[in-house]
Amino acid sequence: MKSRFLLLFATLWIGHIHAQSSSPEVVSSAGDTFQGDNIRIEWTLGELAITTIQNPPQQITQGFHQPVYTITSIDELPEDIGEISVFPNPTSDIMEMRLNFNQYQKVQIRLTDTQGRVLITKEISGQNLSDRTDIRELPRGSYFLIFFINNQYTQTFKIQKLN
Repeated sequence: MKSRFLLLFATLWIGHIHAQSSSPEVVSSAGDTFQGDNIRIEWTLGELAITTIQNPPQQITQGFHQPVYTITSIDELPEDIGEISVFPNPTSDIMEMRLNFNQYQKVQIRLTDTQGRVLITKEISGQNLSDRTDIRELPRGSYFLIFFINNQYTQTFKIQKLN
């Protein structure tokens, strides 16, 4: 009798474990998804369970509907010139830049706000370059990081500054 009861209990317990599954679900008052040819927009309003933990330079956001940020290069540098990468994006304090060119280049770097006001200007030169820029004092928002290479080529990145 005891072993039958134990077997029944074990069967129900195992069934209970498999019955408890959760899928990502948003609990909010409104939301929708729109999809076009080359864009997808998802939004929610009034999410109940969101937590953000910041320990610069990292940020962790907990919640079901999290935004996806990517580095947005507005214009591309020709591959035969080289490659520029900017990270992390979004950032709250330090922006890192890696510039790898096929030959020696003179580069002017400008950080502008959305109205086009120049906030930071730097000049560097070389073939394989890296630079760090502190943007901790800037207010939260969107900025454009523009690279001018030998006054001939440009590459622009949209940067998202967090608190």
